[in-house]
Amino acid sequence: TSGATASTFLYVDLGTPLVVAGGAVIYIVCVETVGGDQWLSNNTAVVTTAVATDDAAVFSGNNAGGPGTSFVPPNFKYTL
Repeated sequence: TSGATASTFLYVDLGTPLVVAGGAVIYIVCVETVGGDQWLSNNTAVVTTAVATDDAAVFSGNNAGGPGTSFVPPNFKYTL
């Protein structure tokens, strides 16, 4: 994301599509680095469509927030 406009999302096509089976549980994870993006609160509101749910924010393997919360603002595109 070097050189990207601050507070925006960048998208990239995956070389191979990620196929998720119905009912599967997946985790969207970020890693913070010293001097990089800093996220330390689970007060980011997450809104999903009918094809997904957000069960909780997780920090170091522990549930740290209720449904509809996240430590980072997730944003991705998908095709049914």
